[in-house]
Amino acid sequence: MNNPLVSILIPVYNREALVVETIKSALNQTYKNTEIIIVDNCSTDNTWSVLQGFSKKDDRIKIFQNAENVGPVLNWKRCIDEAKGVYAKILFSDDLISENFIEETLAVFDEETAFVLSKIRELNGENVNNISPYENKKSYKSSDYLDDVLLNYNYGFPVSPGAALFRLQDLKKSLWINIPNAINLDFKIYGAGNDLLLFLLAAKWYNKIVVTNKATAFFRFHLGSFSVSNKLIAYYDFSKYYYINNYLPSKLSKFKTNLFLNILSSKKKNIVYQLIDNRIDFVFLIHRLIRKIRRN
Repeated sequence: MNNPLVSILIPVYNREALVVETIKSALNQTYKNTEIIIVDNCSTDNTWSVLQGFSKKDDRIKIFQNAENVGPVLNWKRCIDEAKGVYAKILFSDDLISENFIEETLAVFDEETAFVLSKIRELNGENVNNISPYENKKSYKSSDYLDDVLLNYNYGFPVSPGAALFRLQDLKKSLWINIPNAINLDFKIYGAGNDLLLFLLAAKWYNKIVVTNKATAFFRFHLGSFSVSNKLIAYYDFSKYYYINNYLPSKLSKFKTNLFLNILSSKKKNIVYQLIDNRIDFVFLIHRLIRKIRRN
């Protein structure tokens, strides 16, 4: 397929001050066979009027509005359900993409690729910060990617799908509304962990992930942004635990050991979670910890 349709998905809620720039970055792509799906999650500000104005000017823009606020994850799902493309790019309503984002990520997408990552720049006021050390390599085996995200944390792979181009069919299969967990975390509320699972599940189905440093995703850092919250660590740890427990059980003991050591080092005793869910696990982890201390 030489010129596949690419869906740019923009879920939005109360972003009248920021969404204009976001939409313009989607419209200004050098790759032209796109549709822009925008779903307003029942905003209480002027966002819907802004979207209506854009939709009248460009027929690539298709706007939808939820009858009530359904939370972020179900709004992502509505975007995905309304899309018709072969590939899809989630563009959060306070973020931006470079004009060559679709062209450059699509150019390196092949049958063995789970998703294509761009470089990431963080916009913090007037400052632009580089936060994507994985740029230094063109591709990673899916197994190496999974090891790093779940256990090693060396390359700084993103949890936000805003940095990647996916197949639309994979987003449909890998967007989980809720992830089973032992302490009744409601994953619909924040989308933390659901976003990471999009990457993890896609990586399971293909041989590699690809990186292009010619395309850029710009993530805004501001008081209302998802990225500034520190209370979401448990959601990410449980999503990793769920994935490992179901798809990579041989990695489970190492994951639990890492988690335990992280908890000790951060003194966050209140987030032992119940991943260390019985005395056998606890004794095992203590034994591993003692051996690690002795080696050091």
